[in-house]
Amino acid sequence: MSSKKIQCTLALLILFSFYQLAAASQQLNESPVPSFSGQVDTLNAYLIVFGRDSPMYSWWGHIGLAIQDSKNGSEYIYDFGNFSFEAKDFFTNFAKGRLWFLALRLPFTPYVENMTESDRDIHLYKLNLGIEKKKAMQSFLEWNRQKENRQYLYHHYRDNCATRIRDLLNDLTDGQLLEATDLPSGKTLRELTRQGSRPYFFGDILISFLLSGVNDKPVTIWDEMFLPGYLERTVLSFSYTNEAGTVLPLVAEKMILHTSSIFKPVPVEPAFPVWYRGILAGLLFAFPAILLIMLRRKTLFDIYRMAFLCIAGIPGSILFFMMFFSDHDVTYGNWNILILSPLCFLIVPLTILIWKKKGKVLKDGTRLSDVMMRIFCHTLCGLTLVSFLASRIPRWKQDNLLIVAVMALPYLSFCLRERKKT
Repeated sequence: MSSKKIQCTLALLILFSFYQLAAASQQLNESPVPSFSGQVDTLNAYLIVFGRDSPMYSWWGHIGLAIQDSKNGSEYIYDFGNFSFEAKDFFTNFAKGRLWFLALRLPFTPYVENMTESDRDIHLYKLNLGIEKKKAMQSFLEWNRQKENRQYLYHHYRDNCATRIRDLLNDLTDGQLLEATDLPSGKTLRELTRQGSRPYFFGDILISFLLSGVNDKPVTIWDEMFLPGYLERTVLSFSYTNEAGTVLPLVAEKMILHTSSIFKPVPVEPAFPVWYRGILAGLLFAFPAILLIMLRRKTLFDIYRMAFLCIAGIPGSILFFMMFFSDHDVTYGNWNILILSPLCFLIVPLTILIWKKKGKVLKDGTRLSDVMMRIFCHTLCGLTLVSFLASRIPRWKQDNLLIVAVMALPYLSFCLRERKKT
């Protein structure tokens, strides 16, 4: 072969090689860059935590999940804590312990703006999940918000806006969240609940009154996460092993979107007991009765005693109904029913009998109606003592010292008798 033929052949080979390289380069530019799973990762998943607000149902804060999709520019919050006072039979269902809540998808920006206007803390956590896990999260959230799937039977401790997110994160980490938190926490449900209600004097007393001894058993770190603040704290410190065997922190990035100037964060550490509040409330309630007796204002004393017991009978009647006629299992077996119950309303007919001076006159000059009133008031004191002693028995243990302190002093003051004039 001549040198000219060899040179032409080499030139053609070089040109063909450049052509192949250019074609490969063009094909590469036209195709998306694959991720480890062969897909473009356009999703970001977030945990969003809101601080407390003034309505009672917001004392413990709130929590949700957010999905951002750069492919279509969508940003949504998925919220499991929705209910409406205007829903059909809402109050009837609530009284019976059938709290129907909804899972909804809401636009991210207006939702956050509304929370900011309410001056609530807003913390945003970017979740460190692979694309397959984020797609699984998005698919579940979209399925769960569908009309036929979005309604669920709410429970304060076992199924609420926080536990639903906890359970989903556990599924996305292949059960590793439960495995890491199935450990004693050293707290009880009552203690955890009262951390949110502690700033509200009478609200705290009411909640402690309604909770029975079933809420005084030690729980695990997993159980703690019915509260948004505890779920937030646990997720921040949690790491998991992904499919490739790499240990990753679940939270990749933390962002503070707003800090409240009004509401302090719900504490996530044990606080000192506030049983002394019961003594303060008891002194407050007993003082008018003692003063009226000292001033010999028997009629006013009778009016105050009747008004106090009628008001006290309202939460007692609510507890009675919740214990025996509802699905509010957090109230079952509550020893406080001996302290406050519908029995309190007996004060009305007994007071009327005394005012009308009805009933047999006994040998010592007192009327039977007066004796019945004294027996009634002493019975209230006795039942309070029985409640306190019974709740100290390990099998029936219940932390009701706060309620005993609230009611014991006024009950004792109602047993006082006006001194006879000499």
